[in-house]
Amino acid sequence: MQAKPNRAGVTPLPNSSGRPSLQSAPTRVVIFNDHPVFRSTLWWKLAPSEGIEVVADAVSLGEVLTGARENDADAIVADLRIGDGNSEGISSTETIVKRSEGVPVIVCTDFHFRAYIKKLVGAGATAVLPKSATAAELAFTIADAVELAGSQHEVDRKAA
Repeated sequence: MQAKPNRAGVTPLPNSSGRPSLQSAPTRVVIFNDHPVFRSTLWWKLAPSEGIEVVADAVSLGEVLTGARENDADAIVADLRIGDGNSEGISSTETIVKRSEGVPVIVCTDFHFRAYIKKLVGAGATAVLPKSATAAELAFTIADAVELAGSQHEVDRKAA
């Protein structure tokens, strides 16, 4: 399978497994989800993804912020609705984006309402994926989000 260019026009080079790899150091990911089975499944599905290392998981807003900071996370994969009473959808996405210092947030949801997706993007979500996405789609989205965040950081640095 030949890799296709991502949104930035970069074609990932295949690694020894033949799968695309965008960087030499693994992308450190924190999973934010309150359902143990979904969290475990994400760990299990992302573990064999070349170039991705799940470094922490979280069930509350405080845990995801701490996990991202302590593990120098490159990306956060978040559920839209968290049952801790403090982490509801758009407002928690906005808080994570503001307090995670440029770490891209990929929101996985079973809500497909266009207005809700627009609000998530407005709150700073880098990407919104359906929970029906494959592990490969999630891995590529993570890689694209991290690359996009790196590009934006470079633009911001040059502008300063």
